[in-house]
Amino acid sequence: MGEIWIELRVRGSTSPRPGARSRLRPALLTEEAGRFRAAKIDPVPRRVNFAATFRLFRAFGVFLFGLAAAACSGSGRPAPTDPGAHWPMYLGNAARTPFVTETVSTEPPEVTWTATVGSGLRGSPIVTQDVIVFAGRDRYLYTLSRHDGSQYWRRKLEGPTAPPAVSGGTIYAATERTGKLRILSLDSGDDIWKEDFPSVSAPLTLSGDTLFIATDMGTLHSLDVGKQVQIWRQQFSRPAVAGPLVVDDFVLFVTTDSIYTLTRRLGLRRAAASIDEFLVGEPASDGAMVFEATEGGSIVAWTLPDLEFSWKASGFDAFIAGPVIAGTVGYAVTTTGQLIQFDPKDGSARIIARVNETFQTSPIVVANGILLGSLAGRLHFLSRDGEPLWSVKLDGTIEEPVSVYEGRIIVPIYGPVSGTFGIGSYRGRLLELR
Repeated sequence: MGEIWIELRVRGSTSPRPGARSRLRPALLTEEAGRFRAAKIDPVPRRVNFAATFRLFRAFGVFLFGLAAAACSGSGRPAPTDPGAHWPMYLGNAARTPFVTETVSTEPPEVTWTATVGSGLRGSPIVTQDVIVFAGRDRYLYTLSRHDGSQYWRRKLEGPTAPPAVSGGTIYAATERTGKLRILSLDSGDDIWKEDFPSVSAPLTLSGDTLFIATDMGTLHSLDVGKQVQIWRQQFSRPAVAGPLVVDDFVLFVTTDSIYTLTRRLGLRRAAASIDEFLVGEPASDGAMVFEATEGGSIVAWTLPDLEFSWKASGFDAFIAGPVIAGTVGYAVTTTGQLIQFDPKDGSARIIARVNETFQTSPIVVANGILLGSLAGRLHFLSRDGEPLWSVKLDGTIEEPVSVYEGRIIVPIYGPVSGTFGIGSYRGRLLELR
């Protein structure tokens, strides 16, 4: 058959109108004297093969469903489980010193591996024998190999994820905004139990088979994770500024200006105490007392379980992270880098080091010293008396506490990532130093 020609005239001119297109497809090929030449077409209508079209759309639908399922479920390779893994609360235990028996080399360490992990971490990484578990800012829950930083699996949840708890082969997680409570398998990331729940941003706390959750609505929940039922619920006038703290038969709930103790089994209120300063960070306990820091530059102590005021050490710069207890000595670091050493019994406190950088995480105490990570991206190692041993500068900011396992230091970093054409976007990373 012959060719079809189309002539477009715009306002009396044969010049083509900019951007004008023929309705014939494929696109126009040539332009001659104001005329556009279309490709050859067959004017005879063709029948549509509806069966083939249906099969195509069905296959495409299955493909999209697979993508959605992959996004919502664990993807990657199985992670090895450690039956002895136990990280029941933020920073591992009530004293907030989970690495106090670890020893770190006094020689400056070097980076042994690096892993890129989305847009950063929420909370400190949980380190087990073979696996590192953490919540990302990008709504993913991650598991990495402790040995080389390679990824086992990641699982996208409904919203930003609160710092989780881990016990044996199980992960306990909850999300903000579109709240969900999840119990997941550590090896695959698959759901063991999933339930709608109020928004949660504070770390979760596990005590035996009981999970304690402080919501953004100011409620404290106690759940039996074995039976998957709620035991009790208590409402407070303000939301928590920290995760629940379990000490013996009591659970503590901390708001911006008050601290409460409740009975662990029934949720009955035992005592309450208030203060005229803003409480910040996670509280710490030695079993007999509870300690908290304030935005006004104080460290405060109450007795347990009746919350009788014991002492208050003031006059320091502002705190944003809570104190830690290492046996008979306590430590805390101000936002300006004052490292405070205090006596948990009588509250006598002094500045043992001044690191002129900005800090927003608690000090990490090991057997032979103290690790401090700054927003300038510098990791400092000091003796228990505050003497500097070494410091290393990393490319990014340290916004969450570091972890230690077998002398190796796992550092969460947020900063620029190098790419093919130089520095790319800012991303989260984990580094191992040793």
